[in-house]
Amino acid sequence: MNKKTKKEKDILFPIFQECILYLEGDFWKKFFDDISRGKKTKNILINNKTICTSTKRGGFTYDYTGKDAKLISEELKNILINIGICSDEDIKSNNSIKVASNEYLKLTEENEWKKVKNKKMKDQLITDFVISQKSKYKLNWECAKNLYSLIVNSFFVYKTHKSEDVVMNESKIEKIQDIVWNEQLNIFVNNRLNDENDYDINKNKKETNTLLNKYSKYIKSLTKTIINYSK
Repeated sequence: MNKKTKKEKDILFPIFQECILYLEGDFWKKFFDDISRGKKTKNILINNKTICTSTKRGGFTYDYTGKDAKLISEELKNILINIGICSDEDIKSNNSIKVASNEYLKLTEENEWKKVKNKKMKDQLITDFVISQKSKYKLNWECAKNLYSLIVNSFFVYKTHKSEDVVMNESKIEKIQDIVWNEQLNIFVNNRLNDENDYDINKNKKETNTLLNKYSKYIKSLTKTIINYSK
Protein backbone atom coordinates (compact mmCIF):
# COMPACT_ATOMS: atom_id res chain seq x y z
CA MET A 1 0.00 0.00 0.00
CA ASN A 2 1.43 3.33 -1.01
CA LYS A 3 2.05 5.87 1.68
CA LYS A 4 -0.10 8.95 1.46
CA THR A 5 1.71 11.93 0.05
CA LYS A 6 1.71 14.83 2.47
CA LYS A 7 -0.44 17.60 1.03
CA GLU A 8 1.40 20.86 0.50
CA LYS A 9 -0.16 23.89 2.13
CA ASP A 10 -1.90 26.35 -0.17
CA ILE A 11 -0.15 29.57 -1.08
CA LEU A 12 -1.55 32.31 1.14
CA PHE A 13 0.83 35.12 0.29
CA PRO A 14 1.69 34.90 -3.45
CA ILE A 15 4.01 37.93 -3.36
CA PHE A 16 6.61 35.81 -1.59
CA GLN A 17 6.38 33.19 -4.34
CA GLU A 18 7.24 35.96 -6.78
CA CYS A 19 10.25 36.87 -4.61
CA ILE A 20 11.75 33.43 -5.26
CA LEU A 21 12.47 34.49 -8.86
CA TYR A 22 14.98 37.04 -7.52
CA LEU A 23 16.69 34.75 -5.00
CA GLU A 24 19.59 32.33 -5.28
CA GLY A 25 20.30 29.26 -3.18
CA ASP A 26 18.04 26.53 -1.82
CA PHE A 27 17.97 28.06 1.68
CA TRP A 28 16.35 31.33 0.60
CA LYS A 29 14.05 29.77 -1.96
CA LYS A 30 12.70 27.32 0.62
CA PHE A 31 12.43 30.06 3.26
CA PHE A 32 10.34 32.31 1.01
CA ASP A 33 8.27 29.35 -0.17
CA ASP A 34 7.50 28.47 3.45
CA ILE A 35 6.40 31.97 4.42
CA SER A 36 4.29 32.23 1.25
CA ARG A 37 2.32 29.27 2.60
CA GLY A 38 2.01 30.76 6.09
CA LYS A 39 4.38 28.30 7.71
CA LYS A 40 5.95 29.41 10.97
CA THR A 41 9.66 29.15 10.36
CA LYS A 42 12.57 30.59 12.35
CA ASN A 43 10.03 32.25 14.72
CA ILE A 44 8.71 34.33 11.83
CA LEU A 45 5.04 35.38 11.71
CA ILE A 46 3.28 36.88 8.71
CA ASN A 47 0.00 38.54 7.79
CA ASN A 48 -1.35 40.53 4.84
CA LYS A 49 0.64 43.63 5.76
CA THR A 50 3.69 42.73 7.81
CA ILE A 51 6.19 40.04 8.59
CA CYS A 52 7.75 39.93 12.05
CA THR A 53 9.40 37.76 14.68
CA SER A 54 7.39 36.05 17.38
CA THR A 55 10.11 36.67 19.96
CA LYS A 56 10.00 39.80 22.12
CA ARG A 57 13.76 40.19 22.36
CA GLY A 58 15.74 41.32 19.36
CA GLY A 59 12.82 41.10 16.94
CA PHE A 60 11.68 43.17 13.97
CA THR A 61 8.56 44.18 12.07
CA TYR A 62 8.68 44.71 8.29
CA ASP A 63 5.81 46.31 6.38
CA TYR A 64 5.79 44.96 2.82
CA THR A 65 2.56 46.52 1.56
CA GLY A 66 2.75 48.27 -1.82
CA LYS A 67 6.21 46.93 -2.65
CA ASP A 68 7.22 44.79 -5.61
CA ALA A 69 8.71 41.32 -5.29
CA LYS A 70 12.26 42.37 -6.20
CA LEU A 71 12.40 45.08 -3.52
CA ILE A 72 10.86 42.81 -0.89
CA SER A 73 13.32 40.01 -1.64
CA GLU A 74 16.28 42.40 -1.26
CA GLU A 75 15.08 44.26 1.85
CA LEU A 76 13.72 41.28 3.74
CA LYS A 77 16.79 39.16 3.03
CA ASN A 78 19.06 41.91 4.37
CA ILE A 79 16.92 42.32 7.50
CA LEU A 80 16.99 38.59 8.17
CA ILE A 81 20.75 38.41 7.69
CA ASN A 82 21.20 41.29 10.16
CA ILE A 83 19.38 39.32 12.87
CA GLY A 84 21.34 36.14 12.20
CA ILE A 85 19.02 34.26 9.82
CA CYS A 86 21.13 33.31 6.81
CA SER A 87 22.49 30.36 4.88
CA ASP A 88 25.87 28.69 5.38
CA GLU A 89 26.87 30.02 1.97
CA ASP A 90 26.11 33.60 3.07
CA ILE A 91 28.33 33.22 6.12
CA LYS A 92 31.19 31.60 4.21
CA SER A 93 31.16 34.23 1.46
CA ASN A 94 30.90 37.26 3.72
CA ASN A 95 32.78 37.45 7.00
CA SER A 96 30.91 40.62 8.03
CA ILE A 97 27.68 38.58 8.04
CA LYS A 98 29.28 36.10 10.41
CA VAL A 99 30.39 38.93 12.68
CA ALA A 100 26.96 40.58 12.58
CA SER A 101 25.21 37.27 13.26
CA ASN A 102 27.42 36.51 16.23
CA GLU A 103 26.95 40.05 17.51
CA TYR A 104 23.20 39.71 17.24
CA LEU A 105 23.20 36.46 19.21
CA LYS A 106 25.27 38.12 21.92
CA LEU A 107 23.01 41.15 21.87
CA THR A 108 19.93 39.07 22.68
CA GLU A 109 21.69 38.10 25.90
CA GLU A 110 23.18 41.47 26.76
CA ASN A 111 21.70 44.82 27.70
CA GLU A 112 24.87 46.89 27.90
CA TRP A 113 25.81 49.30 25.12
CA LYS A 114 29.53 48.98 25.80
CA LYS A 115 29.34 45.27 25.03
CA VAL A 116 28.00 45.93 21.52
CA LYS A 117 31.29 46.07 19.63
CA ASN A 118 30.09 45.80 16.04
CA LYS A 119 29.62 49.27 14.45
CA LYS A 120 26.94 48.06 12.04
CA MET A 121 24.93 46.69 14.95
CA LYS A 122 25.32 49.95 16.87
CA ASP A 123 24.08 51.90 13.84
CA GLN A 124 21.10 49.55 13.61
CA LEU A 125 20.24 50.02 17.29
CA ILE A 126 20.45 53.81 17.01
CA THR A 127 18.32 53.76 13.87
CA ASP A 128 15.71 51.55 15.54
CA PHE A 129 15.63 53.95 18.51
CA VAL A 130 15.19 56.94 16.18
CA ILE A 131 12.33 55.22 14.37
CA SER A 132 10.63 54.37 17.66
CA GLN A 133 10.86 58.04 18.70
CA LYS A 134 9.60 59.10 15.27
CA SER A 135 6.50 57.01 15.86
CA LYS A 136 6.07 58.16 19.47
CA TYR A 137 6.32 61.89 18.72
CA LYS A 138 4.92 61.72 15.16
CA LEU A 139 8.07 63.18 13.61
CA ASN A 140 8.68 63.62 9.90
CA TRP A 141 11.79 62.06 8.35
CA GLU A 142 13.73 65.33 8.50
CA CYS A 143 13.22 65.53 12.28
CA ALA A 144 14.15 61.88 12.60
CA LYS A 145 17.36 62.57 10.68
CA ASN A 146 18.12 65.48 13.03
CA LEU A 147 17.66 63.21 16.04
CA TYR A 148 20.06 60.68 14.56
CA SER A 149 22.66 63.38 13.93
CA LEU A 150 22.19 64.72 17.47
CA ILE A 151 22.86 61.28 18.95
CA VAL A 152 25.92 60.68 16.78
CA ASN A 153 27.33 64.15 17.45
CA SER A 154 26.72 63.83 21.20
CA PHE A 155 29.00 60.79 21.31
CA PHE A 156 31.63 61.53 18.67
CA VAL A 157 31.71 65.32 18.21
CA TYR A 158 30.46 67.09 21.34
CA LYS A 159 31.84 64.28 23.54
CA THR A 160 29.05 64.83 26.07
CA HIS A 161 28.02 61.17 26.22
CA LYS A 162 29.60 57.82 26.99
CA SER A 163 28.49 54.19 26.80
CA GLU A 164 26.97 54.23 30.27
CA ASP A 165 24.52 56.93 29.15
CA VAL A 166 22.71 54.48 26.89
CA VAL A 167 19.96 52.64 28.75
CA MET A 168 19.04 49.33 27.14
CA ASN A 169 16.14 47.02 27.88
CA GLU A 170 15.27 43.75 26.12
CA SER A 171 18.14 44.25 23.69
CA LYS A 172 17.03 47.66 22.45
CA ILE A 173 17.81 51.27 23.35
CA GLU A 174 15.19 52.47 25.80
CA LYS A 175 16.60 55.95 26.29
CA ILE A 176 19.77 58.02 26.11
CA GLN A 177 20.38 60.11 29.18
CA ASP A 178 19.80 63.85 28.68
CA ILE A 179 18.80 63.54 25.03
CA VAL A 180 15.16 64.44 25.44
CA TRP A 181 12.11 65.84 23.68
CA ASN A 182 11.67 69.56 24.32
CA GLU A 183 7.99 70.40 24.08
CA GLN A 184 8.56 74.17 23.84
CA LEU A 185 11.05 73.90 20.97
CA ASN A 186 9.31 70.85 19.49
CA ILE A 187 12.64 69.12 18.89
CA PHE A 188 15.03 66.72 20.61
CA VAL A 189 17.83 68.44 22.53
CA ASN A 190 20.99 67.48 24.36
CA ASN A 191 20.60 68.90 27.86
CA ARG A 192 24.33 68.69 28.44
CA LEU A 193 24.99 71.40 25.88
CA ASN A 194 24.75 74.80 27.55
CA ASP A 195 24.02 77.12 24.61
CA GLU A 196 23.88 77.37 20.83
CA ASN A 197 27.65 77.73 20.59
CA ASP A 198 28.01 74.20 21.94
CA TYR A 199 26.20 72.96 18.84
CA ASP A 200 28.93 74.28 16.54
CA ILE A 201 30.31 71.26 14.71
CA ASN A 202 32.39 73.03 12.05
CA LYS A 203 35.63 71.85 13.57
CA ASN A 204 34.47 68.28 13.09
CA LYS A 205 32.53 68.86 9.89
CA LYS A 206 34.23 66.13 7.85
CA GLU A 207 33.57 63.41 10.43
CA THR A 208 29.98 64.52 10.97
CA ASN A 209 29.15 64.77 7.27
CA THR A 210 30.51 61.28 6.65
CA LEU A 211 28.24 59.84 9.31
CA LEU A 212 25.21 61.79 8.11
CA ASN A 213 25.79 60.86 4.47
CA LYS A 214 25.79 57.19 5.42
CA TYR A 215 22.62 57.69 7.40
CA SER A 216 20.94 59.64 4.60
CA LYS A 217 21.47 56.75 2.19
CA TYR A 218 20.17 54.31 4.76
CA ILE A 219 17.11 56.34 5.75
CA LYS A 220 15.93 56.55 2.13
CA SER A 221 15.52 52.78 2.09
CA LEU A 222 13.36 53.03 5.20
CA THR A 223 10.89 55.63 3.95
CA LYS A 224 8.14 53.05 3.74
CA THR A 225 9.71 50.41 5.97
CA ILE A 226 9.51 50.24 9.75
CA ILE A 227 12.13 48.10 11.41
CA ASN A 228 12.06 48.06 15.17
CA TYR A 229 12.41 45.72 18.03
CA SER A 230 9.13 44.09 18.86
CA LYS A 231 7.61 45.31 22.07
